[in-house]
Amino acid sequence: MQKLPKHLVEGKCDYCAQGFDKEKWGSEWCNGDNHYKSLHCENCGKKNWLNVKFHGSGHDCVLKKEESELESVLRKVQEG
Repeated sequence: MQKLPKHLVEGKCDYCAQGFDKEKWGSEWCNGDNHYKSLHCENCGKKNWLNVKFHGSGHDCVLKKEESELESVLRKVQEG
């Protein structure tokens, strides 16, 4: 698990410190190798970037409540 900057954990913009919805982060790729989570701030209009490791299982959702891989598999089996 990578350590996140405190302001991002708290849900604040990197540039203006305005609060944002942590659920709106999206995945982006740069140069095919670097995986990022990004979010446009509705207050200042700048894009917040966070370089994250890609897991391919959805466990790279670093700003959401973390679900273990076992919980994820169990949930997917129950959902059918």
